[in-house]
Amino acid sequence: MAPAALQLDATTEAVERADLRDILHLRKNLLRATLSHLKWKGYSMWNEQMALLIPSAAYALCVGYVPFTQCFKELPMVHNYFDVTDAQEDSHKFEDPKHQCLLAFLDCSVEVLTEIEKISEVEASQVKISPHVRVSREISDQLLCEMEASILGALVVEEINKWRLLDTLLLCSLLSNLLYGYYFTRKINVSFCSKLSQYLQLMLDNVVRIIQDDSDLQAFSCLGCDPIYDDVNPLVSSVHCFLSSPLCMELRDHNLMGFAPFGELIPSMERLLKAFVNLYESYSQHMMNLQSDTITQEIPATDSIQSSFPNDSSKSRIMDMELDVNDDSREIDSLAVGKKVGNDVSSSAEKWKMGMISLISSFFSASHLTWDILFKLMEKENDPKVRGKILYHLCQHPLWSSSGKFIDLVNVMNDIIIEQVGVKHSCDSVLISAHILLINLSSLDAVGKEKCGLYLSEVETKQCFLLLGNVMHKLSEVDLDWFGRVKLIDSICNLVLLHPQIGQTMIERLFFMLKDMDYRVRLFLARRIGVLFQTWDGHEELFQDIWFQMVVYCKGKVINAKQVLAAGSQPQPIMETVVITLMHLALHSEEIELEAVFMICVVAAIDPYHRELVCAVLDNLSRELQYMTRMKYLEELLGSVIFCWVECGVSLAALVEAKASRTVFGMITEEIEERHV
Repeated sequence: MAPAALQLDATTEAVERADLRDILHLRKNLLRATLSHLKWKGYSMWNEQMALLIPSAAYALCVGYVPFTQCFKELPMVHNYFDVTDAQEDSHKFEDPKHQCLLAFLDCSVEVLTEIEKISEVEASQVKISPHVRVSREISDQLLCEMEASILGALVVEEINKWRLLDTLLLCSLLSNLLYGYYFTRKINVSFCSKLSQYLQLMLDNVVRIIQDDSDLQAFSCLGCDPIYDDVNPLVSSVHCFLSSPLCMELRDHNLMGFAPFGELIPSMERLLKAFVNLYESYSQHMMNLQSDTITQEIPATDSIQSSFPNDSSKSRIMDMELDVNDDSREIDSLAVGKKVGNDVSSSAEKWKMGMISLISSFFSASHLTWDILFKLMEKENDPKVRGKILYHLCQHPLWSSSGKFIDLVNVMNDIIIEQVGVKHSCDSVLISAHILLINLSSLDAVGKEKCGLYLSEVETKQCFLLLGNVMHKLSEVDLDWFGRVKLIDSICNLVLLHPQIGQTMIERLFFMLKDMDYRVRLFLARRIGVLFQTWDGHEELFQDIWFQMVVYCKGKVINAKQVLAAGSQPQPIMETVVITLMHLALHSEEIELEAVFMICVVAAIDPYHRELVCAVLDNLSRELQYMTRMKYLEELLGSVIFCWVECGVSLAALVEAKASRTVFGMITEEIEERHV
């Protein structure tokens, strides 16, 4: 090789090495800046975002990509320290499913009403992250060594016992994310992972100790302080942050059992779960004792009030707690205050228990024991609201190992309905729980069905769905508000998809709700009515069971325009939902497509108010059926539509005004006029 060529190669190699040094230097400085936030002795300003973002930034710098991008979907990336109070006050609006459902009905524009939802939509991630940036192994190894040394240097075992509960849990989140990063990238340093895993285990054990012993937490097991619920909220958030780590999910599914450093974490997490459960049970028992003592104390107080007014056979005194205020009413005021305090205590206790149920439910992502534990808590719970919340979480996580447990769950639903109807209370909690249960069953794939144990045998599966169908029948018979009826519709449709034979018994109830007095109920059903035509054949028979007071031309059923006009005009909101229903019927059934499109066109002929809606419906329908334009779609059906038009005696005069605009109605008018000539 010529000396010039050798010199060129040496120069190129030197430049490349210089570039590598610059890249390493830049990344190392950024990594040190990131890890400088690990101030282990003070975490008062820490939050859930930092527990995720610090490991994310560290791995992005070390290996070129982030191991847990799926976590960004749940965790908001912007955190405002100054708006926490406002956010908590408004949070119930977004958590309340009734409020969310209402928002969906507020926009009644033609474009929104006629929108056809896709069967499957790909949810766009809120955060766009580059999947991979190439980092050479030489640089990556050096950066990982830098990260390991920095983290191990910050771990001080002696300091663990001095940390507050919330700080400890946030640090558990951070360490679990760091550990998962090593597993995901397959850059396992056994020594480092072992030390980090042992440290995480010590921290979890310390959390258990704090829950059991720390005097600051005595407020959790008694009513010594008033703002109990405010203390529970951050705790729930911190526990959820830790347990939503992908490491916990992998441990739960035993995907990490081959990696020795992670083996001892499962018992530690289960000890933490049991510690919270023991705390909940102790608190519940304390509340029962407190309520018993309160009742006992109120009886003598009532006797003293009665004795302060001598018996007088000639007089009768009616006592009003707010009106009868005088010098002798001190005992009455005292009793009223006592009752108010008792109500406040009961309300705070209920909020505390609801928060703790949310906390315990977070363990679904980490331990298969959670379902059985929550079920036992529900059996002991006396508060209907708390019991309803537990039921919801049980239905939200179909993790039972046998059909017997599913049957127990459905039997509890049945018992609650009987109990609530008996005391004339609503059955909302059962309806919402049954709804989420059916949604989750519908989303199970083959592996999920095998895991939940519901589909082990055909006989057991049918028995389970018979019981669930019985619950749905009972729920359909109770008095529900509009939101409840919407949930009922969705539940019935999901039951039809899961088990058509059982769901078939609920079809009559669905058809009845097509005539519901509430616009929102009719509109929701209109958008789901296609489920029936996707499930069964015999569409002509199904269509005839759907009764509308309008012009119809189909096999065995003809209603002409004179009959409809003689019956009087229908309210416009009703006709809107009828048109939307017909649009979805035409979309899901070739057998009745013609009849449905004909009826849609006639609506616009009879009432010009609906012409804009009908045009939008036909536009969307033709687009979904892959036609270039609405006119191209109608050309396929025009001959049959015109035949039905004439046979049903629909007036041509109503469409003359639309002729010039070349809308579908003008097109039909021209065609009919030509035929008459």
